[in-house]
Order: sequence, then structure tokens, then C-alpha cells
Amino acid sequence: MWLMGLNEEFKEARDWVENEMVVAQNKDVNLFETTIRVLGGLLSAYHLTKDHMFLEKATDLGDRLLHAFATSSHIPYSDVNLYTLKAHAPKWGPDSSVSEVTSIQLEFRDLSQLTGNKVYQETADRSLDKVQVSRMNVYMYFYSFMLMIFLLLKYSSTLSSVVITLSILVSVILVKDL
Repeated sequence: MWLMGLNEEFKEARDWVENEMVVAQNKDVNLFETTIRVLGGLLSAYHLTKDHMFLEKATDLGDRLLHAFATSSHIPYSDVNLYTLKAHAPKWGPDSSVSEVTSIQLEFRDLSQLTGNKVYQETADRSLDKVQVSRMNVYMYFYSFMLMIFLLLKYSSTLSSVVITLSILVSVILVKDL
């Protein structure tokens, strides 16, 4: 809206975020989805407008999402309740997805840079380091790999898209230095 010059619509959306959006909702949210969509959206809105309200909402959300990282392994749970701050594994299995755990660092690093609070970056980076060092054990890679194959075969229209996606996935797994 901001980029397209839809100023009235942007103001309405901004006012909704400020006055209606409640971060501390008593519901479970997925760490990955909430990070990339909501936290990332709030941070992007702040970068575009320099409106500190967006940064304040992002900080509130970031503080709540950090509770997903409160595990002995430092690998975050996939779900966290934004009100109770209790986190847990996904309902579909005991482990967090490798792809989700290793693709949320950008937003947390940005939040650290904007707030001057290193805890967001350090927490997200620590989980990435743990994945890198331990390789999350072979089971987790295998599980994620098999799930990816199933989804690709089920929803892909061509075999070439399956092969390309799988080759990218294997490349990412084999890369030692992220």
C-alpha cells in the first residue's frame, strides 16, 4: 500500500495495527510463519515509514517468539502461545523442521540491529549454529527430506521441478558453512 501510494488504505491498516492488533493472543502460532509474515511485515513497514509504532509491535512480538527457543538444545519449538509464552513441538511430530529453524535468522537479526538488543540475533544464530554443528541428527534431515519428496510428488506438475527442488535441498544440507 505504501509503495503504491495508497495512502488512505495504508493509514487505515496502520491504525488497525496500532489500535486493534493484539500480539498477546491466547493462541498457538507457528514460529516460522509468524516470524516471516508478521514480524517481517512489521519490520518492513518500519523500514519504509520509520514509524516507531511498527518497531514497538515488532519488538513485542519478537519478545514473545523468543520463548520458542527456550529448549535445552537451543533448537526452537515450532509453536508458541503468544499469551502464555509456552512453546511446544508440532502436533504432527516430535521435531521442528530444519527448513523452518534455519530460515528465521534475518528477521531476528534485523530486530536486534533496530533495537540495539543483541538477544534476538544471538538466540536465532545459536539455533542455526546448533543445527550446523550437530547436523540436527540424521533422522531430522531424513524426515524433512522424505516429507519434501512426498509433498513435491503430490503437488508438483512436472518431474523436473521435483528434481530441481530436491537438488537444491541436498545442496543446502551438504553445505558446511552457511
